[in-house]
Parts: sequence; structure tokens; C-alpha cells
Amino acid sequence: MSRTSAGSKHPVAAVLTPRGRGAIATIAVAGEPERLAEIPFRAVRGGGLEDLPVDRVAFGRWGHDVGEDVVVCRTGTQRFEIHCHGGPAAVERIVQDLRRCGVEAVEPFGFVRVTEGVVAAALAKAQAGARSLWTATMVVRQRDVWRSTVDRWRERLQDGSTQGATRARRRNPVATDEKWEQWRAEIAGILHWSEWARHLTEPFEVVVTGPPNAGKSSLVNRLLGYQRAIVYDRPGTTRDVVTGETVLHGWPVRFSDTAGVRPTDDVLEREGIRRALAAARRADLVLWLDDRTQPPVRLADWKDVVAGALVVDHKADQPRHPAWGHEEVAGVAVSSRTGEGIDALARRVVDRLVPAHPSAEQPLPLTRELTAWLRELDDALQRHRAEQVAAVLREA
Repeated sequence: MSRTSAGSKHPVAAVLTPRGRGAIATIAVAGEPERLAEIPFRAVRGGGLEDLPVDRVAFGRWGHDVGEDVVVCRTGTQRFEIHCHGGPAAVERIVQDLRRCGVEAVEPFGFVRVTEGVVAAALAKAQAGARSLWTATMVVRQRDVWRSTVDRWRERLQDGSTQGATRARRRNPVATDEKWEQWRAEIAGILHWSEWARHLTEPFEVVVTGPPNAGKSSLVNRLLGYQRAIVYDRPGTTRDVVTGETVLHGWPVRFSDTAGVRPTDDVLEREGIRRALAAARRADLVLWLDDRTQPPVRLADWKDVVAGALVVDHKADQPRHPAWGHEEVAGVAVSSRTGEGIDALARRVVDRLVPAHPSAEQPLPLTRELTAWLRELDDALQRHRAEQVAAVLREA
């Protein structure tokens, strides 16, 4: 995809403000000024969009018949912002007029990708989707990391000279192949952190399960810090999967409270158990609650679900049932009623979800679009197509 600043054939526009009614709406437009000459804007002091100097603001009218009062700011040689009434009708009218003048309407992140490149769009999208101050800080730090990485990659192509890269491969194909394989290895190292980077903007899924009346809803409420799930001292109270999201040590985590798992003939309860087991199979982590006040439930009975589960020794403020005997309890001792062990459990959850961390200089594939771009670059390197490598890098 070519950038507008590099001579895109089609100007682009995007509504930057949220959909719906508002006081003011902002529409960004990018394109060569001569391509925007037909846009129906006239400043009060005369002149159209293309006549406005850079970094100047103009008040004027939009439309040839019944006009709309707008304020236009030229933010760059090929960048403009149109500020209009925030009602949907006014915004839609301006967007339709732009389309009639050959301007392509895109989503905000698509606008950033066209005008600034795929890396800038990924950074903007990740920062907008960050779920905590810590994850937002991680994204901001990636700006300099990606800037230096892309600059270094461009230098490898001798400032984009594909002819030079082709001649070098003809002179010494083995050395060039090794160089490009090293490049591919670097990309593979970046893609290795895809799952880690994804959770800067998407929560981990943690399912809380175990036998009925083990206190799953109480634990979820305590971890969330608010009353999300119904708590009632009766087996089968929770029959659907109830979710709530929080942040643990900077990481977004969505907890799911599920039905108690046990053999039953009750049709509704069996459906709740089916949903609980399905959620557990999809989860990033399962918390299995052992109720120390009741006889132990053997994990082997549900080994397909709780394999790798983090065991919680729940109701730690109460005496253990005699049936436990002297067997060692491997779980984290927690009491939802008193809060005992909650901080330790939160730490254990994060350690299981995020066992390793990248270095501060490690570029991260922050979005699916950036991941796809990296795979496209890797494919061009694998095929030894220098022209394609240069073209992909231009999209950065």
C-alpha cells in the first residue's frame, strides 16, 4: 500500500471522532492539493482547500447550495482537518461530498496506515486498545524500537536500491543468502512474541472451575474487586458462564465464573457444566478450586479439562475436612472471605500467564496487521525477491 505522502493516486479521508451525535466532528483528509480542488469548501476570505497555507485555520462554508459552517486547518502539505457540526447528518454529507470528489473514505487506523505506514498504524491501534497504564507505556516505548528497526532494515537494502541487492547476490549468492536468512531469523524472533504482544490489548482468559459450592463466585468477585457473580450457598447456583475483567500486575485478565462440575441428571445443570468445560478448554489458564471443608475431588476425574490447571486451596480460613487426611495439598491457600492469599494467587496467575518477558529493545508485533506485514516481508525474503522486499518496506 502506497502512502499519500509518497504520491498515492487516491486521496483518503477518515472521521476521527466517535460515531453518534456530538458538538463537533473532525474529518481528516490527505492528498495532493491539486487533487482536492473540486472539494466544495470556500473560505470566508476566499479560496478553496488547496489555497490554505500550512498551519493556518480558515472559517468557511461547505457545499454549493445550503452550506454548512466548517473550520478547516491545513496541518501539512498534504494533510487537512475539517471541523464541522457533530450531528450524523452533517458528517455524512461531508463524507459523501468527499467521495464524489474522488476521496476514499477509510477507518481512522486505515487512514494512519495510508498516510504514515503500517508500523505507525499498529502503534496507534495498540495504544488506543491498551487496557492499563503499564500496557500503554509498553506500546509507547515501542515507537523508538520500531523506528530504529525499520531504519536498520532499510539500510540493508542500501537505501532501497534493489539493483544493488541483486548485483550483490550475483557476485556472492551464498553470502547474500546468509544475510537474508539472518534477517528472516530476526523476523521469526519478533513473531515469537506475538501472543505476548496480543495481550497488551486483549485480556487473558482465565476460567474458574471446580466442584459445586467450592466458592468459585466468591473468588471471582474478590479477584475482580466487585460483585459480578451471584453468591449463594447452594450447589447449581451458577449455570451460565459469568465474566468480569480486571488488571493484575498491569496485565488485562478476564475471569469466567462457571457452573460447578459434578455428575448430575438435572438437564439445566448439565448444560451449565457443558458450558463450563467448553470455556475451560478455550482458556489461557484454568483455576481449579479445592474446597477444603469438603472431601477432596480427584482431578483425574476431570483430567482433560484441568490438565495444567492452577490449583486453589479455597476457604483457607476454615478447618480442613478429615477426609483430606495427611496428604499434601499443592494448591495456593486462599480465603475469599478474609482476603488471605489473594495477592499471592494474583501473582501466581500472572506468572503462569506470562512466564517470560522480552528485552526492552525487542520489537513486538503489536497488531494482527503488523504481524501480517512481517509475514509478507518474510515471504519476500524467502523468495529472494529484492524488489518485493523493498516494496514491503516502503509500507512501513
